[in-house]
Amino acid sequence: MKLFFILGNQLFPLKYLDRFKKDHIFFMAEDNGLCTYEKHHKQKILLFLSSMRSYADKLKKNKFKLEYIKIEDKEFKDDYLKKLKKIVNSKNIKEISSFEIEDKFFEKKISQFLKKEKINWNVVQTPMFLNSRDEFKNYLIWNIDGCRWKSNRRKVEL
Repeated sequence: MKLFFILGNQLFPLKYLDRFKKDHIFFMAEDNGLCTYEKHHKQKILLFLSSMRSYADKLKKNKFKLEYIKIEDKEFKDDYLKKLKKIVNSKNIKEISSFEIEDKFFEKKISQFLKKEKINWNVVQTPMFLNSRDEFKNYLIWNIDGCRWKSNRRKVEL
């Protein structure tokens, strides 16, 4: 079984998910950690959560297999990785797909978790940006090499 997890900032048009519809279960979770790691305005949190619920409704309406954890569920306060592990174990998931994660710290946590669990991670280029990560990295390297910082070159970590 395969799983595709969708984060709250990855609510893209369904055309980007269609190729995964037949063989993936989709997973979304409202997460206490993401709501509280920084003091956000209550209306911002409400916007994110209501957007996620609307998107989940859209997925269900279009016959996507979806597992969704709401703020009302007892698992809400669990760490995101604990929620992910629970669904991985209950559905016998062997492969996970997701869009690129823009938050490097969270991406590293997910990557380490999946390596530890020996689960293959298929990272799909995000439609959030016009350019891919590689194109952006090459742009930065090209422009850093050609400017006044040449003698003080820095590694660009993307």
